[in-house]
Amino acid sequence: MSLAIVSVISGCAWQPANTEYTKLSDNTYESKSEEHKIKIYRSTLPEKKYEELGVAIADGGGVASFGGSMGDSYENAIKLLKEEARKQGGDAVIDIREGSAGGSAFVTLTGTIVRWK
Repeated sequence: MSLAIVSVISGCAWQPANTEYTKLSDNTYESKSEEHKIKIYRSTLPEKKYEELGVAIADGGGVASFGGSMGDSYENAIKLLKEEARKQGGDAVIDIREGSAGGSAFVTLTGTIVRWK
């Protein structure tokens, strides 16, 4: 109760960061290392041939104040998409779509994880 009151009084909200994944491919691949660079394609598609592995939804989470910036939440959501792509053995995330939670400063990104053929 007191945490809720503090949040309302200070005009701040907290949301945990998380990722959901839905597999599209019957294939399973070994995870990639943390050093593996994951390409992000926001509005274009790669010229390379690829296999769609699955769809990831990343909630950027964090602390936001009313009228605050979505920058931190957006960057965190991108980081989460890249981590999920590595975990699934992917090379890139394509077709990224953006949403926000109830008009707040929290960003949700949806993207398709792909692996180069």
